[in-house]
Amino acid sequence: MLNFSLSLILMMTCPMILAQALEVNLQECFKLARERSATIAISSDQIEQAELQIKQSQASYLPVLSLQASTTQQDESKNFFAKSLTSTRQSTTNINLNQNLFQGFRDISTVNQRKNLKIGFEWAKKQAIQQLYKDVALAFYSLLIFQSDIKLYREQIQSTMRRKSELTSAKRSGRARDSDILTAESSVASLEAATSRAEGLLVTYQEAFTYLTGLTSDTKLTDNTQLPKDFKTIETWLEKLDQRPDIQQSKSNLLATEDAIKAAKSGFYPTLGLSANYYLSRPTGIFQGVDWDTSLTFSFPFFSGGLTKAQVSEASTINRSKSRLLRQTQEAAEQSIRTAFATLKSDFNLLTKLKSASDLSRRSYDLVHRDNRLGIATNTDVLTALQVWQESKRNLERARITTIFDYIKLKLETSEELDHPSGSEK
Repeated sequence: MLNFSLSLILMMTCPMILAQALEVNLQECFKLARERSATIAISSDQIEQAELQIKQSQASYLPVLSLQASTTQQDESKNFFAKSLTSTRQSTTNINLNQNLFQGFRDISTVNQRKNLKIGFEWAKKQAIQQLYKDVALAFYSLLIFQSDIKLYREQIQSTMRRKSELTSAKRSGRARDSDILTAESSVASLEAATSRAEGLLVTYQEAFTYLTGLTSDTKLTDNTQLPKDFKTIETWLEKLDQRPDIQQSKSNLLATEDAIKAAKSGFYPTLGLSANYYLSRPTGIFQGVDWDTSLTFSFPFFSGGLTKAQVSEASTINRSKSRLLRQTQEAAEQSIRTAFATLKSDFNLLTKLKSASDLSRRSYDLVHRDNRLGIATNTDVLTALQVWQESKRNLERARITTIFDYIKLKLETSEELDHPSGSEK
């Protein structure tokens, strides 16, 4: 009996659980897309590679300790004295220590360069995360728009069909003409064509949405984004310009090229190195009993065939290019923010006007419908008023969804933290 009760409860609750699981908002869609994104995974690999390159560069600070062994076979000496001191087979085994004392700051500059490159990869990953969020939001709100269009088209078809039924009844009493019924049928045919077009576009965006998130077409999308009453001034948004990942990445890459110039200039400086050996075995002769030796090597480059100068010039050219790229990125970012702000401001104005238009068209339809019953307005007037009202509803819903999407785009353009899983990684 207990098992039967549990089974009954599960049968009743499982459909509810499944229904809840298939209802997702934008943040949940983004989380799924991020887990599937190959671009973000590649960015993580690049960061890991940069970390390993830093460790490789830091190894130049440390000494190199190695065990060395060699054996030499040579012809027997004809000199009696030399013959008594050397043998035809000589073997040496020693522990060698090499330490770079000074390399013209090449090692320090190389480590700093790779650290800046790693920071650049980290910002590139954040930029990829924000671009992914934008792509998911575009697909998400496009689906909402076409789903809304289809729903409202079908509502309008039903309203027009009801109106057609009223006209058919009115025709029997002489209050409607065949042309009125034909006009209603024509309106329904046009609405069905518009519905088919919207369904085709819905399929297109559904494919993109499925590719990004892995969610199928039976998933219910819910929008929980709230529009602000005041979206600030353009100056407030521009204050966040430097927070953009593309600008931070360009700055990191520019610093890396400056370190590359320092590394190239190290070729003009002398180098100093220390080497030491401890011998475990040596050939018999004059070195017998000498257990260790050490040497200090100083090298000053006088001429390298113009190689160092060419390397410095190349690094300087790359630095100039990165500097120009930074300025270009900053200018493009500012323009993007200004464009997104202007678009959002226009959306808000349009949304306010469409709300008023929707209310007025609804009131107009009610009045025309009443006047038609009184014999003042024609049947065509009623159909026209119905079409205007339904169209204003569609335009209002489209504008509302578009405004939300453009608001999210503006926040992404300024890298303002959003309520999504990547917020902590800004």
